[in-house]
Amino acid sequence: MSSTLAGALGGAIAFGIDKNNGLHGLEAWRWLFILEGIPDCISSVFVLLWFPVWPEIAKWLTDSERNLAISRLKGVASQGDKERNLGCLIGVAAVPFSSLSLFSPTIVTGLGYEGLQAQLFTVPPYACAYVVTILTSLSADHINARALHCTVAMSVAGIAFVIQAFLPDTAFHARYALLCIASAGSFAAIPPLLGWVSSNI
Repeated sequence: MSSTLAGALGGAIAFGIDKNNGLHGLEAWRWLFILEGIPDCISSVFVLLWFPVWPEIAKWLTDSERNLAISRLKGVASQGDKERNLGCLIGVAAVPFSSLSLFSPTIVTGLGYEGLQAQLFTVPPYACAYVVTILTSLSADHINARALHCTVAMSVAGIAFVIQAFLPDTAFHARYALLCIASAGSFAAIPPLLGWVSSNI
């Protein structure tokens, strides 16, 4: 989910920062480093203090959760073949992200926008993906059907990519709409998949 939120905010932040180039004597690129670095610095302190290195010292785990985590780390509950198959599935799920990063700029440029305007048009696909990812994760966890949600999300993304491939070269508006759908499906498949994996190793 952090990837979708970062993708959605990245274009908007870049647009806003460029409009304030020279503020307090700093160039836009310096402001970009400062503003994007502040949350990392703050969260790193929280992570250092809150997240333990080993489950034995995790105060926020119950005894049963702690014992389960320890047994999983020792490999007691691992199942070789299933683990390998789920690992391959994670690899397959990662493929669409290359397509998104490679073809998104081409589609946005084809809409006739450049520079800052193009930056703004990178926001909606990731914003859609962020919302759909949260809803999919909540639903998958609520009804305990992670495999189903993962499969549906991947299928929707795959269909959207295939349709894009068969559209005319000039159909940029349709491709942009399908880009939003493909982004949502691609990102939404990841949390249920990771939850599914962690429940089966």
